[in-house]
Amino acid sequence: LDGDQPLAGATVVNLSPAFADEYGIDPFLEGVFIYGIVRGSPANRLRFHAGDVIKAVNGKNVPTVQRLVSEMRKPADRWRIAVSRGGKVREMVINR
Repeated sequence: LDGDQPLAGATVVNLSPAFADEYGIDPFLEGVFIYGIVRGSPANRLRFHAGDVIKAVNGKNVPTVQRLVSEMRKPADRWRIAVSRGGKVREMVINR
């Protein structure tokens, strides 16, 4: 991902049963998987991690990369990003 938004520098992929099987992830997990993070990027500085699953942005579910990109492109002074990590979902609030 790129642009002026908190997830810039993250490489994301759609979750699928085949991907989940290959990487040992729960096949019923929904959201967008962070596959990698560029060191020094906004996503890295905000402490997103490879293996995180983005569940929602500003209260809208993001089941696909396309929906995630669409939500992140909307003008915002603040983002609320729901992230699943280690079996727990937490919401990060990030101000511009």
